[in-house]
Amino acid sequence: FGPLAAPLAPTAAADATRADAEAWRRGGELGLWKFLGATANLYGLSLTSSDHGAFLIQLTTLIVPLVQGARGVPIPPRIWAAVVLALTGVFVFTLDPAAAATAASQQGDALCVLAAIFYATYDLRLFEHGSRVAPLTLITTKITAQAGLSVLAAVAAWSSVGPQLDAFDGDLWPVAAAA
Repeated sequence: FGPLAAPLAPTAAADATRADAEAWRRGGELGLWKFLGATANLYGLSLTSSDHGAFLIQLTTLIVPLVQGARGVPIPPRIWAAVVLALTGVFVFTLDPAAAATAASQQGDALCVLAAIFYATYDLRLFEHGSRVAPLTLITTKITAQAGLSVLAAVAAWSSVGPQLDAFDGDLWPVAAAA
């Protein structure tokens, strides 16, 4: 991703510098939702089967119209029908007894559902924040917040796992070293 984003770096950095407190607050919130969604999704995928994870993360596309409808946004009847059919399909899919013989786990499924909720929250909040902050500024502050949270999570993970890696005496790849 880095080499692809490099041409945009000067513009993004300049835009982030110009961002005001409201843009940072709104972009920071969006970055938090994306960080939480990605974290729950990645951890969930490590505990469940890929088909369950992929299917469950698509709940985002069902949660958004449900919440919008609850908020009074007019949702066409065909969308409501599609949501009901899709939710029924998700429910039946996750109860598949054949999945018990695979890597699917209830904890992984739950984390993928949680990720879908975080992603849906991001989508809903983006709709609101996008009308109040310039798009490039909002994207820049969101990415900065998400990256900062990711770095903090990586440092926290490394501080808890890093000491255990000393058992390898610095040779993490013994097969590569032997070649």
